[in-house]
Amino acid sequence: MGDISDKAEELTGRAKEATGDLVGNDDLKAEGAADKAGAQVKQGLEAVADKAEDAKQAVTEKAEDAKQVVAERAQDAKQVVAEKADSRVAIAVVAGLAVVIALVVRRNRGKSHRQKHPVAKKVVAAGVTRALTH
Repeated sequence: MGDISDKAEELTGRAKEATGDLVGNDDLKAEGAADKAGAQVKQGLEAVADKAEDAKQAVTEKAEDAKQVVAERAQDAKQVVAEKADSRVAIAVVAGLAVVIALVVRRNRGKSHRQKHPVAKKVVAAGVTRALTH
């Protein structure tokens, strides 16, 4: 509604200014010019406010889009980390099993020596524990 009343005020100011010019009344002409200028300033301020609101809305939309992209990328990164962690655990378990198998084979070959391997047992236990905790 402000646009219509501001336009009406501008037209009234133009009319006063023209009337003052026609009749030679400088006061009426100046009053009309002031009314017209005031209405134009109001219209300009309303236009600036509209542009600011549009800019605010555009920035809000861009921020929401960026937020969504960041959330999607974070989810992707989380999935990649989980997959890599799973593969590392599997590799560690396989390596631990390989060590255990190697020790069993070595032990069976050397039954005559009957040496126990407390250090190897600790290494295997530590490797399995580390694989399961990481």
